[in-house]
Amino acid sequence: MENKEPQGYLFNTIAFYNSEQLETILENVTEEQSFFYVTVALQQSHRAGLFTMEETEILSKSIRNLKKSLTPENGPASQE
Repeated sequence: MENKEPQGYLFNTIAFYNSEQLETILENVTEEQSFFYVTVALQQSHRAGLFTMEETEILSKSIRNLKKSLTPENGPASQE
């Protein structure tokens, strides 16, 4: 059995195995996946010490607010 090593990682978390897979990810990102990627990127940035405690609190609250707006009862589909 072939042991595939990832070509790289997005945000030090999400493995991709070739440039075609990365291109597929880029071309097919959904709203929910976008939220996930932004959340993971912010977590990675925080771990790297890029934000102050105050900035982290603001980002955390912002993520919670955005998450609420993406729920089915509050999402874009219910605003039609």
